[in-house]
Amino acid sequence: MPWPSTALSASTKRSARRQQERLSTWTDDVPSGYERLIELGATPVKSPEPWLDRLLIAWVEDPDGHLVQVVQATS
Repeated sequence: MPWPSTALSASTKRSARRQQERLSTWTDDVPSGYERLIELGATPVKSPEPWLDRLLIAWVEDPDGHLVQVVQATS
């Protein structure tokens, strides 16, 4: 399945970046989700790492430049 495309204008994308918006998605398997997003065309930003001793978090950027956070509860 290809990465979903969007019809956002360039000015809308710039505005979203200035606001530091992101999509956060929760999963039971961050490493697999992170790798799957990369397979679909996302750019790796930060590989999976523990955060606050209770979460595992990774970051990618989608083909349109939007940040995507992949999150898993570890405890």
